[in-house]
Amino acid sequence: MPIIFAYDIGTNSLGWAVVDLENKKILGSGSEIFPEGINRDTKGAEISKNQTRRMKRQTRRQFFRRRLRKFRLATILFNHGMFPDFIALHDQFYPDKVKDHNREKFKRILQQVRQPEELKRFFALNPYDLRSKAAQGEKLSKMELGRVLYQLAQRRGYKENLQTPLEDGKAIMKGDPSEEKVGIEATRAALEENKTLGQYLSSLDTTQERIRNRYTLRSWYLHEFNVIWESQKDYYPDFLTNELKKQIGDEQEGELFYQRPLVNQKHLLGTCTFEPNKPKCPKSSPLFELRRMYEFINNIRLEGRRLNEEQKNIIIDLFNSKDRFTFEEIQKKLCLTNGNFNYEKELKIAGNKTLAGLSKVFGKKAWNDMSWEQKMHAWHIKLNGKDRDKTIEYVKNKWGFDDKQADKFIKLRLADGYGQLSTRAINRILPYLKRGEGYSDAVLLAGLSKAFGNTVWNNYSDEYKKEIEDNVLSVFMKDDEGTGMDHAKDLLREAYGLNDHQLDKLYHHSDIDGNPHLGYLPEDDKKIKKIKNPVVEAALFEVRRMTNALIEKYGKPNEIKIEMARELKMGAKKREEFRFKQREREKENIEAKKTLDEYGMPYTRRNVQKVLLFRELEKVSGKAISPFSGKTISISQLFNEGYFQIEHIIPYSVSLDDSMANKTLCEADINREKGDDTPYEYYKRIGGDWDDIKNRIFKILPYKKAKRFISKDNPALEQFISRQLNDTRYISRFARDYLKMACQNVSVTQGSVTETLRRHWGLDGILNAPQKLEGYPDGEYIVAVDVDGKLIEGSLEPWVPQPEQIKKIETDKQKIGKPAHGYVRNNAFYLKKLRNDHRHHAIDALAVACSNQGFLQKLATMSGKGQDRNAALNFPEPWEGFYQDAKKSIEGILVTYHQKDRVLTKVKKALFDKKSGKRLEKKGKKLYGQGIAARGALHEETYYGKRNSPDNGEEGYHIRKGLDQLTPKMVNQIVDPTVRKAVKEALLKADPTIDFTKKFNIPKNAFFEMDDNGKRIPKVHIPNRNGDPIPVKKVRIRKTASNMVQLSEVNKWVEPGSNHHVLLFDLPDGKRIGKMVTFWDAVEAEKQGLETIDRHHEEGAKFYTWLKKGDMVLLNVEEDIDVDSLSNKEIGDHLYYLRKTGQSQYGIMLVFALHRAANVDANKDNNPIILRCSPNTFRGIKVEISKTGEVTRV
Repeated sequence: MPIIFAYDIGTNSLGWAVVDLENKKILGSGSEIFPEGINRDTKGAEISKNQTRRMKRQTRRQFFRRRLRKFRLATILFNHGMFPDFIALHDQFYPDKVKDHNREKFKRILQQVRQPEELKRFFALNPYDLRSKAAQGEKLSKMELGRVLYQLAQRRGYKENLQTPLEDGKAIMKGDPSEEKVGIEATRAALEENKTLGQYLSSLDTTQERIRNRYTLRSWYLHEFNVIWESQKDYYPDFLTNELKKQIGDEQEGELFYQRPLVNQKHLLGTCTFEPNKPKCPKSSPLFELRRMYEFINNIRLEGRRLNEEQKNIIIDLFNSKDRFTFEEIQKKLCLTNGNFNYEKELKIAGNKTLAGLSKVFGKKAWNDMSWEQKMHAWHIKLNGKDRDKTIEYVKNKWGFDDKQADKFIKLRLADGYGQLSTRAINRILPYLKRGEGYSDAVLLAGLSKAFGNTVWNNYSDEYKKEIEDNVLSVFMKDDEGTGMDHAKDLLREAYGLNDHQLDKLYHHSDIDGNPHLGYLPEDDKKIKKIKNPVVEAALFEVRRMTNALIEKYGKPNEIKIEMARELKMGAKKREEFRFKQREREKENIEAKKTLDEYGMPYTRRNVQKVLLFRELEKVSGKAISPFSGKTISISQLFNEGYFQIEHIIPYSVSLDDSMANKTLCEADINREKGDDTPYEYYKRIGGDWDDIKNRIFKILPYKKAKRFISKDNPALEQFISRQLNDTRYISRFARDYLKMACQNVSVTQGSVTETLRRHWGLDGILNAPQKLEGYPDGEYIVAVDVDGKLIEGSLEPWVPQPEQIKKIETDKQKIGKPAHGYVRNNAFYLKKLRNDHRHHAIDALAVACSNQGFLQKLATMSGKGQDRNAALNFPEPWEGFYQDAKKSIEGILVTYHQKDRVLTKVKKALFDKKSGKRLEKKGKKLYGQGIAARGALHEETYYGKRNSPDNGEEGYHIRKGLDQLTPKMVNQIVDPTVRKAVKEALLKADPTIDFTKKFNIPKNAFFEMDDNGKRIPKVHIPNRNGDPIPVKKVRIRKTASNMVQLSEVNKWVEPGSNHHVLLFDLPDGKRIGKMVTFWDAVEAEKQGLETIDRHHEEGAKFYTWLKKGDMVLLNVEEDIDVDSLSNKEIGDHLYYLRKTGQSQYGIMLVFALHRAANVDANKDNNPIILRCSPNTFRGIKVEISKTGEVTRV
């Protein structure tokens, strides 16, 4: 049975359909929702999941290494009589823990709230005064000297790195006045010659200026250590030996200043796209910069033409003089600020940071006189230099630098990261880019020397090589749907005798490693992880799971068709740009509707598009000019179809492109006369001056539209259809090649195809059928709909162009249903494409499954001018009764949710030598450490201290919060009543209407104001008997909680992390109770080998079930119902998933969401989208839904 698998792949959704076209059957369809491959912050910006985890881990490691450094130093100091005997003190207090490691003893005794007297006296010594005395030559006791050295271990300053040198103007240099953070520049200016940091800090008046809260340099501490050591050595010559000095204060190996070298991460660096055995080139390499520069310059077009050599050289000079600039600067340099280029003025461009920076260091003349090899050597020295002093010495001896030049060289920052190509590949490609070839052509030609062999190729004459290159490009440029490379290989095989092994060495800009055909998708993650895009990775992992499940149920497919969301085909930067443009389009639409209001026109799609196209023409030339006649367009004529109409530049009947990129405005009579011609065909037919038209059009239309307008190509419908059915972008090709392991016949369609066919087959009506309505004028409305997308009677309210008002209306609608937008046309209401139902993904997949060239041919034929527009109503279905089959299949979908439910996993990590940073090996084998890892946060980040209330003795948990971090809820939780009163008074002063018994917002600048220097001035003060009022910047908050967990033996408490599951038990009296189990508890249970799901209850209650986030349940059904007797449609009305759980003083709350509901707000949505219940009111049964939609009772 020939079957088709079809997928609609989104960033966190997967619609699927299985269709048997031969037998005209829909075998199955469904929607799967899965976690997106990235996290998002409160503004929606992407944050890598790995990045968040990595930063937290890095912080933990920094704390651990600081504690370890202090322990090691304390051990050395104790052994030399400069630190109290912490081991003996510990054993006195903790006799049952005398066998613990000394490091644990050190940590425990120092964290103890009530420390032993010896430690108290030691830490009571003022280290700043002692540092000042020691530097001035006064004798310190051994304990005093130990206190000084111990503080140097606590705060040892920023160590400048040659790859990340200090930069003028940065926060570390300037400080942050708003946080009262002092920068390096201010402290450096205050340090007089031969004055140590300790002497300076000791001299500060602490009533006026804080000692801490400042940036410092490691070099200052190193200098101070040496001064103190030498001054105290005179008093303790036998004790302060050179050996001890090296052990404590050596810059490279001493306990005070030793810094663990970074682990070499080159093993994680990928290899070159074209040279698989060569590593990727650093982005700071001058070669990388030149390749990027020439590629960009070769792509610039001015009114459709390439730049001349003089113009290119001007731009090259700009690249070599700046780190970053905008395209507008290029226009200014070329004296073409009004030129119509193919790039926007606002485009940000990366300059040649390395070349520009080194040129400034060496001086322009000296730099230009250097050979290329000398320039590359200078970059290598900067890239690989580790030791500052040795590097300075080298550059002075090598190039005769003075101190100023050497300092500039050290401070020069290089770009981070690596490109996709190796140095070898760039060296092959660069000569062709320099002569003006486009990137894809340059890549192809660069591979010729490798295919022929360097020796053979170099022996050819320049004329013969040019002949080969021209012949290859001539066939390659005839590329029709990706076959250009095949034509080039055929030519080289037949005309020049190259064999297949040689031809495989050719470069091609779209190279992707081939995958073997297996008949399924293997579990090996390496294939997917090659893409290095977490969003795409997450989607492809889901595709793998689904494909294998479908193969198991339906057998191997004859064809797989996929459509991918636009965001999936972009990198993170492009996705952010895409979302920014979406927001800009939303603003433009609102402004367009304001214009329609001015002229009393309804908000129809056509009217909005007319305004947008009118504004687009205005933006280019300052006024709206018709591209076809050259006459000015009056906005008063714009809305009269007898004057101006929207026209497809490339006729829709040929291109099937209905996007705004293919539309402009045109006089109605010219539009009728033009018919189905392209602009070139039309003007050729009527005898227009084509050269004059070409010159004019770039001054009227945006660059890309102008290029489309002047194209002489005679496009064939088949070419456009083929492109629609074969998306050739990199991500699409990667997905296609990956799926070929399961099925050899894989195609990737474009989204516009799906949308068009879905609409013509009426599939939109399955979830969004038009609803009859009388008494409302045509226009756009905001409404409320029920869970099935049906209009709630009486909820229509006219759309308004004020975002704040829209938000208010939507909030009101949320009280009665789900807010939505739509249009009234001819007494019928049409919802805008509703994305509140996850099943729409499956509808898209069905359209993808049935799309083919024949339907698009028919669509084009029916869309030609002169054809009856109503003919589209008779657009053929894939088979008779297709709509009813699709409706039945979609209505029976049970949306599934992929959840990661692992608690612990085994982990294996490479081991490294702590001193050298090299991998540890034993008998030639690399060593690994093994352990277990929790697959989530064990607890919240905040640490609390446990305290008893002085009023009633109740336990509470305290934490300090800055006033700028205060939330309204925290105001009444401030511990100190005097401080609480002062804070409330400040709030009332900022907003007298605040009622602390009701909900309120904290006014901006209620607690602080800024002076002219950006320094925060506190506005909250408390009385002081002995002087001026005391400013309040932080307050202590009291929190009551019953589930706090003590992290260690000290007073450190945390809230457990997210809840893992809830246990439900039935009591003998018929009540149902719940027990919340946190992720912390679940981890502890697995670590101890216990059952994660504890079915026993101390009150003798009977275990009913357990639920975790994402579990599926049937609600409001009899608990003894036979699930197998129900149809999927019947199940679908009662199927919910556990959206969230919560626990408060009122008990456990379970929040369920309807399985098919999308864009759910668990806090605001109501029944039946969201159902809330307690364990006692929970009436339902837990079920499992397989990937392919089978229901099993659990």
